[in-house]
Amino acid sequence: MMTPFAILDDPEELLEYARPMAGQPDRQEAILAIDAVHCAACTQTLAAAIDDAHARIEVNVVSRRARLEWEPAHHAASALLQRLADIGYEPRPLPLDMVERADPRPRRRALWRMLVGVLCMMQVMMFSIPRYLGGEQIPPDLQQLLIWAEAMLTIPALLFAAGPFFSAAWRDTRQGRIGMDTPVALGIAITVITSVVAFYQGHEVYFDSVTMIIGLLLVARWLESRAREKAAAGLGNSLARLPEAADRLRPDGSIERVSRRRLQPGDHISVPAGTTFAVDGLILEGQSEVDESLLTGESEPQPRGPGMPVVSGSLNLRDPLIVEVTHRAADSRLAELNRLIERASTSRPSVLRTADRYAGPFLVAVLLIALAAGIGWWFIDPARAPWIAAAVLIVTCPCALALAAPSALLATLGGLARRGIIIDRSDTLESLAQSRVMLFDKTGTLSTSTPTLTVAGTSPGLTAADALQLAARIERSSLHPVARAFAEAAGKVLKKNAPLPAELAFGEARILEVTNIPSGGLQARLDLQGTPWDARIIPEHAFISLHLLPLSAEKTPLHARFHLQETLRPGAATTVQQLQADGVQCLIVSGDHPERVKRLGRQLELADEALHAGARPEDKLALMQHLQQQGQRVTMVGDGVNDAPVLSRADVSVSLASAAPLAQHHADILLLSERLDGLLAARQAARRALAIVHQNLIFSCLYNVLAIPLAVAGLVPPWLAGLGMAGSSLVVVLNALRAAR
Repeated sequence: MMTPFAILDDPEELLEYARPMAGQPDRQEAILAIDAVHCAACTQTLAAAIDDAHARIEVNVVSRRARLEWEPAHHAASALLQRLADIGYEPRPLPLDMVERADPRPRRRALWRMLVGVLCMMQVMMFSIPRYLGGEQIPPDLQQLLIWAEAMLTIPALLFAAGPFFSAAWRDTRQGRIGMDTPVALGIAITVITSVVAFYQGHEVYFDSVTMIIGLLLVARWLESRAREKAAAGLGNSLARLPEAADRLRPDGSIERVSRRRLQPGDHISVPAGTTFAVDGLILEGQSEVDESLLTGESEPQPRGPGMPVVSGSLNLRDPLIVEVTHRAADSRLAELNRLIERASTSRPSVLRTADRYAGPFLVAVLLIALAAGIGWWFIDPARAPWIAAAVLIVTCPCALALAAPSALLATLGGLARRGIIIDRSDTLESLAQSRVMLFDKTGTLSTSTPTLTVAGTSPGLTAADALQLAARIERSSLHPVARAFAEAAGKVLKKNAPLPAELAFGEARILEVTNIPSGGLQARLDLQGTPWDARIIPEHAFISLHLLPLSAEKTPLHARFHLQETLRPGAATTVQQLQADGVQCLIVSGDHPERVKRLGRQLELADEALHAGARPEDKLALMQHLQQQGQRVTMVGDGVNDAPVLSRADVSVSLASAAPLAQHHADILLLSERLDGLLAARQAARRALAIVHQNLIFSCLYNVLAIPLAVAGLVPPWLAGLGMAGSSLVVVLNALRAAR
């Protein structure tokens, strides 16, 4: 039988919604929007529906997002999504470029239900107030008519406005679970049934309480929903709303309007001034300024010209450009950042898993307490027993407990994303806030990504331009910042010099092999016009030396020295000083020469014992593991390929947008700006988020500790119970919004 999700079984279509997981090519991951999710019981139901060795799902109750992982060899994507739909949670797969237009239908239905509920509540109150005030002065037949009017107006409130309470309770019951709406539905049902029985027996009825419970709950939930959307909005608003189409250039020079998803690498597109780049690309023609604040948090426009890259989501400010597409929309930088954010929003930190574990037993306890209260009051005052049982059921709901952690964490993730700080896992916030040791790589991390390099001297027979060109070619395969410095310096020198004489053209030598020197540097085998040479690039203090050794006695060895000037990365000094003032131990672990490490350490006012120079990747890893064995939570900040092993084992790993791709892959936190003080902002936000989570948890527990005895004592009418329950959730979410600042 064909399912609504069968289209995802087409591999070409699935490419738009899912991609292999990093490091696990046999597993796919996709982000789903599930509008029906609203409580901890929902997340547990979904997790139980898809939970085996070959598939799992993580759900965030605030963002109503889920991350689905599965092995296509064992599960079809359509079958997993249909499994969710069958238990009442209709999923919507989100495209990889993540330009997701929120489905307005659930919000409209919720608004209509709230309006109907409030209207019925107001009308019922108009009929019930005269009965209360008039008393016996109102004739019995008029009393009956007013009660009938209240009952008739209660019906639409029950069948339409309160529909979600009963449908959610029935769905959880079918799954053998007790959900957040189960006590609410039972409380409303008890109140209605008791009122109907009382009506036929000639006793007092409380249809006004029923409609008031429904109306107030719906108003509070609407406000709560809007607050939750605001908490999650930072994630969507931090990323661009890309244009749906772009102007692609045909071979004859004409322009055709095509969907951005149809753009392929190699296509040429026209980007007018004032429009957003739909995909990543390289500028072919034109000069302009680009606003990348949406991606990096930097408000200063950046100049861009031919040969320079542009990324999707940034804004072309000044002049039209012709751009060559380098990545599909689904593979763009923006799409990758969006996936990181969505992954963080659907991960479940330890504090949230703990709260979820207590939600189920708490709901069982609520039902038992309500039953005991009803039985107890039956012997004291039978007329009040149903109302008190209903009040206990309605007032005690762990919604606030379930929302306490995810709402604060999600607001924090969104706030950081707007500032160009991308968090990969929400657990990272807790670890970062508690980290007391930070290890920093030096070159490209504490210093700028590209040092300044100048020629300090060359031996006779070797020009500066020739030495720079050869060194740049040898370093080309390296992702180290020094390699970028050589490439930049060589480009500047060659632009100012005439073509090199043929007899000195080492820059034109054929490079046969490049290997790493264990003590540091690179070694290469060259062939220059049939003569073999051995070239070595070796770091020495503040200099880098190039040694050219001929493997023929007829040639003379040559050498050159380059002066390397490193500049502190913006915000590095402030970051280290403030971290140390806060009691965080800051250490530099670098493979660079001790003198260069010591020179930069002095600029940061670090003691010599905090400097670890000449450290190989295994040395960095050993130092970190030693600190972890002492009970320390360690944060590693690095940018190079050689930092990847230690980044992958750190409690928190931090990298920059200019870092090597492998370093970014292993990073829990990605700083899109070139400033290092984003790390300070992330740590302060993490500590604030944990404080707000603890405040919410304490408030949720205190509310229930106080509300349950009052309801059992008969001091809380059902309508006030509904207001208290919904209000507690609203307070928690509104408090969580402070985390986004």
